[in-house]
Amino acid sequence: ESVNSNEDSATPIDSGPVDSLQISSLLLGTANAGQGIKHGVAEVRVSDNLGNPVSGASVAGEFTGDFADDPGSGTQVTDGNGAVTFFTDGTKKGKLSFGFCVNDVSKGLLQKPTVLPSCVTN
Repeated sequence: ESVNSNEDSATPIDSGPVDSLQISSLLLGTANAGQGIKHGVAEVRVSDNLGNPVSGASVAGEFTGDFADDPGSGTQVTDGNGAVTFFTDGTKKGKLSFGFCVNDVSKGLLQKPTVLPSCVTN
């Protein structure tokens, strides 16, 4: 004998395995160093293919434009929120034209983002 019911059954949706990294955010700005002098700042957020922040990912990037040869470029590791912030060592005054490119992202055996480099300019 069958029973009709208005109850919905909660069927879990398989979201798949975590197998790759992605750059979920790449923001560019400046930090005031006083008297109109500024540092370049780039914030990178890394997530997995399910959208979760990835801590401990190695992010390599470089500043371009007015900060092209700045030693603030390099490699850093994401924090618990999947974020890492790069600051230029040098400063500039006036209207700045610069960018930041992420050249590599890695963590263990997870696949790297498919679009590298990933760049933003102001």
